[in-house]
Amino acid sequence: MYKEMFTLAGERKSQLRSTFILMSIYGMFKAIPLVFLYLVILEFLEPSLDIIKILVLAGLIGLSYVILTIMDHRLFLRSMEQGLTISYDVRMKLGDKLTRLSLGFFTKRNTGELNTVLGDYVSRVEYFITYMAPYLLSSQITTIIVFILFFILDWRLALAALAITPLIWLAFKYSDKISERVQKEKEKSLFKVNSRILDFIQGIPVIKIFNQDVTKFQSFQEAVRDFRDKNIQSTSATVIPGIILLVFSSIFIFVILPFGLYFYFNGSLSLEILIFFIIATPAFSDSLAHYLYGYLHVKHSIGHAIKHIFQVLGEEDLPEPEKAVEIDRFNIEFEDVDFSYDNQPLLKDVSFKIEEKSVTALVGPSGAGKTTITNLIARFWDVDSGRIKMGGQDIRDVPVEKLLSCISIVFQDVILFDNSVKENIRMGKKGASDEEVIAAAEAARCHEFIGDLPDGYDTIIGEGGSRLSEGQKQRISIARAILKDAPVLIMDEATVYLDPQNEKLVQEAINELIKDKTVIVIAHRLSTIKSVDKIVVLENGAVVEEGNHEKLIENRGLYHKYWEVQTAARAWKL
Repeated sequence: MYKEMFTLAGERKSQLRSTFILMSIYGMFKAIPLVFLYLVILEFLEPSLDIIKILVLAGLIGLSYVILTIMDHRLFLRSMEQGLTISYDVRMKLGDKLTRLSLGFFTKRNTGELNTVLGDYVSRVEYFITYMAPYLLSSQITTIIVFILFFILDWRLALAALAITPLIWLAFKYSDKISERVQKEKEKSLFKVNSRILDFIQGIPVIKIFNQDVTKFQSFQEAVRDFRDKNIQSTSATVIPGIILLVFSSIFIFVILPFGLYFYFNGSLSLEILIFFIIATPAFSDSLAHYLYGYLHVKHSIGHAIKHIFQVLGEEDLPEPEKAVEIDRFNIEFEDVDFSYDNQPLLKDVSFKIEEKSVTALVGPSGAGKTTITNLIARFWDVDSGRIKMGGQDIRDVPVEKLLSCISIVFQDVILFDNSVKENIRMGKKGASDEEVIAAAEAARCHEFIGDLPDGYDTIIGEGGSRLSEGQKQRISIARAILKDAPVLIMDEATVYLDPQNEKLVQEAINELIKDKTVIVIAHRLSTIKSVDKIVVLENGAVVEEGNHEKLIENRGLYHKYWEVQTAARAWKL
């Protein structure tokens, strides 16, 4: 466990090591009052009492406890600072790692699992460094030091104490086995309840409109109930083994006292050593019991946390090219591309070209492969076979960061963050000035409504932009893309959910955005793409038609069929 902590500490490894050394020294100092106490016992057994010496020793005992209290406080502050700092570093490492993984990683794991890793599991690491490590290390060292004192004073009684260790070891292994089993069940339940909590919060509008409440939202109720039951079962299952462990760790006095009395009465053990053993053995037992019980308490809990953190950090990044190439043109070409996910083919032998500074629309039914194509262009995944080229270069030969710097995406479901309007737009260009942000907002037709917000550009817009309308959110996302000014633009139907007034404003913003760009549009309403340069029609992961609107209408193929259906739908009235 300590080895993994040092690995997680990274650049702060030496600081953590020095803290652990100080904790060990603190554990050694905890045995000093016992030494002074032994010297007091010797004085009391002398024929004549030296009151001054006894008072000095008593003062030293008191002083040692004052020093120990100060050390304890300072070590706690140091451990807390390092625990918080290292947990911050680990969260940043995890966040950086997640940005470098393919989307396939996220589809294999539910949001609750990742939320648990970044939240609860990193907090466990912080808790271990801040609270448990000082507690465990000092107890462990104190136990060892006191046992060494036992050997120095009388090796026979020390060996008698050692005779109990097999019982303690068996009790520990028994407790450890049960703790490991129940902890695994707890972790599964924790993932599940975190996922259901997120589902419940995100689904509140649906739950309310269909007159559901928390007791009727079955998946949430079942997950919370299971989490409650698993925690109760975990506690119940470990109570008896824990008691057994504590009892066996505390029975040294029942072995040492009979042997000590026997050796004392046969004249081979002095009274002062017998008294010291009687006084020090409970302190020894207490340190050992606290160490074993504390270690057992955190071993599997922290162990599971560290295991999952390292699993995420150990995930394979999208491969970077050994020899990077530059892109100076932004035409895009698919060459015989095949792509599957979980052994299910999504694209089959897809080939088409997108000219530089042209507008190309992707059309087809749900599941045809439109979004998959845009994700592959942005290299969120890699193709199984074939090639995707940009400017004549295989995009796998372009560093991921460089490739993504050339691409902007305007999503249908806008992604905004619980920050100011200004910072949400500024995500398009790191370090952009306020003037650049405002210019992008003006081009995206959102400067006016931003001015009406309580704090203007500094208004906090809430999680997911919850304080803005759909049209306002969409224009903020377009302002972000305008600020980035990437030569390739991917757009998922940006106006599909908007009312006519907002649609007009968003369309004006889009027209500003697509100037001199290579644009790929996922189109649902065919009326919005009549004038694009090329339309690629997809069905079942394959290209079935391509051309402009007039050519595809003349072909009377799948596109013509969709056009007729949508034309008829526009005439429908309630």
